[in-house]
Amino acid sequence: MDIGDTEAVALRLERCAECVEVHASRTRLSTSTTWRGGAGELHRQRVAAHAEDLVALAHRVRQIASRVRELDATAASRIPLLEDIDVGTGRWR
Repeated sequence: MDIGDTEAVALRLERCAECVEVHASRTRLSTSTTWRGGAGELHRQRVAAHAEDLVALAHRVRQIASRVRELDATAASRIPLLEDIDVGTGRWR
């Protein structure tokens, strides 16, 4: 992977997070309205819990995208250091 590819990875992760948030919203809106009583309440609680899990997942995916960008910046800053190493001996020039 080329160092420039990390931005593409970060963008894909952010798009993924957006899709997960859309699924969380749809999950909340698509709860069954025909279930009544205790079964209906349990169903709504489980759906809400699943939606919250999806929101948490989207948050983590966004954090990972941010860390990919940090990795890219760190790698880019260290590449010049590698140019100072003699590949044959493994020592600094």
